[in-house]
Amino acid sequence: MQPSNENPTFEQIGKPQWDPSGVFRIRYGSGLNDPMPFVLTVTLPYVARELGRSVSFAEISKYVEQNAEKLKATARFAKIGRGFTTHTLE
Repeated sequence: MQPSNENPTFEQIGKPQWDPSGVFRIRYGSGLNDPMPFVLTVTLPYVARELGRSVSFAEISKYVEQNAEKLKATARFAKIGRGFTTHTLE
């Protein structure tokens, strides 16, 4: 049986990276050697709106960890469904 091109491997690559500008960047793709990984950027205002209050660094980190599957689904839709190479949740 041949692998399906309709459902290519799409997994988180490494850990989410905190950027000093105040965002988390999460890379997704077919694996560590993916030549064109998809990058989802999660901002503090997005998490604050999702939680309905101001958030700290620890809270955004916790949000990213606890909502990994939701964020992956968002990234997958942006890449496969919309053809984006990056997406920012603001």
